[in-house]
Amino acid sequence: MYLSIAFAVVCSIVPNYYTLLLSRALTGACAGFNASIIGVYVAKHVSSKEVLSQCSFLFEGLAVPVGGAWISFLGWLILDSIGWRTFVLVTSVPLFIPPIVILHCCGNETPGRK
Repeated sequence: MYLSIAFAVVCSIVPNYYTLLLSRALTGACAGFNASIIGVYVAKHVSSKEVLSQCSFLFEGLAVPVGGAWISFLGWLILDSIGWRTFVLVTSVPLFIPPIVILHCCGNETPGRK
């Protein structure tokens, strides 16, 4: 999870195109891992299967497309004024916040206890 933060920072300071592609691919892999962690966490803590299907719809069917549209809109709006390196950092930061909050604030389980 924390590697996605590092890869996003590396992506904003890369010297050439191929390093940019590599760091963006690694960031995408880490984002996929984060999404699967959130899915497992929600599946473990929901009260019923009906709530699980609604949560899955909200995440996969609503949040991902809305987020993609929002990033495209932000790119159209501010990319020329701040540059692509800063844009990558600014748009990557919200990706890191939910998993960090879940990991540090909601994980109240201790190993060995159920």
